[in-house]
Amino acid sequence: MDNAIAEASALLARFLLYGWVMRVYIPVTSTELFALSQRPDGAYWDIPAGVVHGVTPQLKSEFPDADEEELEWEASNAAADDSLALVLGNAEVSPVRAILSVDVPDKSISAPLNSGLAPSSLNMTAVPDTKIAAVHVDEPEVAEIIKSWRAAGAPTPAQRREVDDAHLLWYDGSELDQLKSDVLT
Repeated sequence: MDNAIAEASALLARFLLYGWVMRVYIPVTSTELFALSQRPDGAYWDIPAGVVHGVTPQLKSEFPDADEEELEWEASNAAADDSLALVLGNAEVSPVRAILSVDVPDKSISAPLNSGLAPSSLNMTAVPDTKIAAVHVDEPEVAEIIKSWRAAGAPTPAQRREVDDAHLLWYDGSELDQLKSDVLT
């Protein structure tokens, strides 16, 4: 119960400081995961400016019958696709897709200028010292598929399907140390 009260107090403090907040999904690699700082109440990160994903009017128009949870699922999948592109483009990072779920001030979000992006895409200004709500990463089996895909330079149709169909593991921001030992070592 004390944790719930602390979470509610923290959310109220953020609202009073920043106004309304929006849940966004940030595509990252293992490099960013290792840059997160662990505190007693969870993981934090100085989020740089960039493209993130969230439930946008464009996403809602593409999925008019979807509820909020389904729209969040679509936005997180778009972030997973962007994370995969980051991983495939950098042989120095672990072969896992990773997404950070965070609540950021509405004023830090704007519509992207590039209309060729996914309908869930948003531009975000830098948001320092942001608490991470959750971290989503691939299972080790999926990491092996991505590793072989990266080595071959292109996926087989079966590899692409396996990665697209794989669900990401969910870690609470307070489980950062566990995540690093489970998946990133």
